[in-house]
Amino acid sequence: PIPCDSASDCTDNLYRRYKTIERDQVACSEAERHLSGVVELLNSTFSKDVASARDQDHLVNEWLEKMSEQNELMVKELRRYTTVQKDYSKLAKDEAKVSKENAQLKSELHRLETRLDELEVKRQKVMEHKAGVDTSCAEKLRVLKEGLERANVPVPNLQR
Repeated sequence: PIPCDSASDCTDNLYRRYKTIERDQVACSEAERHLSGVVELLNSTFSKDVASARDQDHLVNEWLEKMSEQNELMVKELRRYTTVQKDYSKLAKDEAKVSKENAQLKSELHRLETRLDELEVKRQKVMEHKAGVDTSCAEKLRVLKEGLERANVPVPNLQR
């Protein structure tokens, strides 16, 4: 309660109070409209932000899915590459082993060819010796045959 000295004083006080309340109501209405606009703007911005976040989330999920698929392909390719590398490594070891065996076989072949050449030389000498022996034997047979024929001894036909 506001103390009044007179009726007119009370009327003036009530009028001032009425005007103050009226101004406060106008100010509150303006503040309410302003706050309502701000809330509406916040809600709109929030809705747009949520929609944008969902779109971004969708894009990120698509990107992650593509990266996951690409990662799976890369893992497959890496496994294939690793297998191929192991195969190449095994082939390289096999090639080294075959090269070593090839060198050993070439050495053995050279040794056998040398031995064959030696045997061929011996065979040639044996053949020459045999030819000499055959000639010598034929000559001795001829001489014996002639001697036997001069002695009128029948000579059997000895032909080789």
